[in-house]
Amino acid sequence: LSSGELYLVDWEYAGIGFPEIDLALTIANFELDEERTEVLLRAYGEVDRQVLADMRAAAIIHEALWCAAQARFGTHSEDLAAYTGLCNQRLEHVLE
Repeated sequence: LSSGELYLVDWEYAGIGFPEIDLALTIANFELDEERTEVLLRAYGEVDRQVLADMRAAAIIHEALWCAAQARFGTHSEDLAAYTGLCNQRLEHVLE
């Protein structure tokens, strides 16, 4: 909390970069529909909508590949199986 504003820092990806990446990850991971996406973007401010769309697709593809790698090389669990199914659904939708 600084100057009356709340800032969230994602330490895994902390650094100066394109805000569209963080917004795309939020939109993809929380499966925001168009209405909720617009609320988020109005609150955030100006962004490049094409970069945002491209980064959203990239985020979904990245997460699906992470699931595939975990399924192949990692520990198996019901949670991972369910999440992999969700990631694959998102991937199918983004590739349509």
